[in-house]
Amino acid sequence: MYITVNRDSVCMGDDVLDHKIKINLGDDASYEDLYNELKKLSYFPYVSGNNVVWVLNNKEYNCIFSYFTYDNSFSAGLSETLLSNIDDGTHSYYLSYFSSPEKWKEYFYSVYNNNEKDLYHDGWGDEIKHCNELAGKSVEYKASHKNIIARLKAWIHK
Repeated sequence: MYITVNRDSVCMGDDVLDHKIKINLGDDASYEDLYNELKKLSYFPYVSGNNVVWVLNNKEYNCIFSYFTYDNSFSAGLSETLLSNIDDGTHSYYLSYFSSPEKWKEYFYSVYNNNEKDLYHDGWGDEIKHCNELAGKSVEYKASHKNIIARLKAWIHK
């Protein structure tokens, strides 16, 4: 089965590129197989701070899986795992970009009209907890990046 995947752009420079790819997976492929293939292809771009969330969706489902870059964690959004059973007939999937776990949490809360009881009832408890755990975190790259810039400025002014 050929799957088409597209994704959001993460910055203006990223807008000039076409992100649509086709991946050939077996008919018994799961969405975790698709995730692993996307990882293998380095399809997820690096974003400064590296605490973003990618969410796979199609016309039928808002969250097939979510991928948290900060801790490289994968979170299943559906109990059904086979792509053939969740496909909307187009074999097309889209990765939505959320600039932080907080933004992702705000989005799915808005889908549920901020009804926390329904969110927990529908199994979003672990996702909420994970978003809260990662809130405000970023990798050390930002600090080291500032140090490199400071060193370069000092070197230029010598």
